[in-house]
Amino acid sequence: MELRYWIELSKPPLRSEEELKEYFPMLTRKIVNIRPAISRQLLQFMRAQMDIADATARLHILYRPTGNLDENATEIVSVADRSNRTLSNFMKKPNDEISTYGLFFIHILTNESVTKHMLNGFGGLLRKCNLEAKYNASGIFSVDFSIKTKNKNVQSDAEIIRHCLAHNKFDISFKDKSW
Repeated sequence: MELRYWIELSKPPLRSEEELKEYFPMLTRKIVNIRPAISRQLLQFMRAQMDIADATARLHILYRPTGNLDENATEIVSVADRSNRTLSNFMKKPNDEISTYGLFFIHILTNESVTKHMLNGFGGLLRKCNLEAKYNASGIFSVDFSIKTKNKNVQSDAEIIRHCLAHNKFDISFKDKSW
């Protein structure tokens, strides 16, 4: 409730370093408590947002951190609904082969509709502000680390997993109600 209260009081967009610093400890505690291993990426993301806010003010560039998400809200909500239904079915039968493949499908949808929009928007802001050398957008959006592909592109580990799932580049076996 405390976080919602502060967000509702804020006047978007968060532009100043002071505003970001005010939210940073509260957001960090809430998110890191969910998954402590993401603290490195979260810290990099928040530092990048502060640098982007400074650069956009200096360069007179529109700063809309949620721009790509706002423009694709209908798609994102649709994926969230589908994900919730699939996860609900998975929880009923967690070792069922069809339910497991449903989780793979959710990963692909989420990567295509949410992560890609966020990553593209964030990466675009880094480019406009000449911050690509300082921040690795794919690394920040990774679960653990980014990976350089054979084509020399850098992708998040979540994107690599999405490619493997979508193009059947994995093996999984089901035995005795487990996988």
